Amino acid sequence: MRNLTAVVVVGGIGILLASEWRKRHVRAGPHPGRGPSTGVRELQLLSLLCVTCLVSLVQFPFHAPVYFLYVGPLVALTTLAAMAVADQNLTRHPVRVEGIRPIGIRLRPLLGVVFAFYLGFAVFWIHPGFIYHMGRTFVEDQQTHELGLERGSLRVTEEDKELYTTLAGEIRARAKSDFILATPDAPEVYFLTGLSSPGRSTFEFFDPADPGGGTLLAAIDSLEVSVIALNEAPAFSPPVGGALLDELVDRFPEERRIGRFLLRWRP
Repeated sequence: MRNLTAVVVVGGIGILLASEWRKRHVRAGPHPGRGPSTGVRELQLLSLLCVTCLVSLVQFPFHAPVYFLYVGPLVALTTLAAMAVADQNLTRHPVRVEGIRPIGIRLRPLLGVVFAFYLGFAVFWIHPGFIYHMGRTFVEDQQTHELGLERGSLRVTEEDKELYTTLAGEIRARAKSDFILATPDAPEVYFLTGLSSPGRSTFEFFDPADPGGGTLLAAIDSLEVSVIALNEAPAFSPPVGGALLDELVDRFPEERRIGRFLLRWRP
């Protein structure tokens, strides 16, 4: 599906070039009907092509297949605009060459079939599928269990429901202040527990200014953090290790493993 963006953009550019060539080199018959002029439609298509190209860059530098959904609606609009320009310039007004029977380039039916195929693909294949496997294989949506927390009624997988329900309950029971530490790459824990972070980073790789953890440890001590959750399988940032991990173990000697999190707290 991600390749569809390039196909639509290249096709739209081709239609614009064909329309421009036609205006410069071929004498067309009068326009039947009323509506926006050909120039307006071409400008609309050009604008959509530019915006679609720009938004498609969201996949760089991290190109998960699900990122196509950001640009998918624009691809649909651009396809419709390309169909309109092709219909206006290349189908309704046959090319007239002296001495040759008028030629009509029938693009509209073909584009309509292609658009209907991709629309059906989106409705019947992508929509009921699961985003984690998108672009590789079809797996039905596994997010069918309501989280059931006070601050979260989302539908999640059965594993995530058990993980976050247990984790949030343990943290709330052991927290002695309004601050906890959930690291790395675990901003959802702060929201689900209603507690605050001693730092400012949602994902730790965004803020590498404290590699030794000295600033973080000072904040933990000053804010009287009593419980931490260490994510041992972060999506982007490296897991906690080295001297920082040793310091955290010294401060929070008690532990319990909950899924991918290692919960540690002060006695």
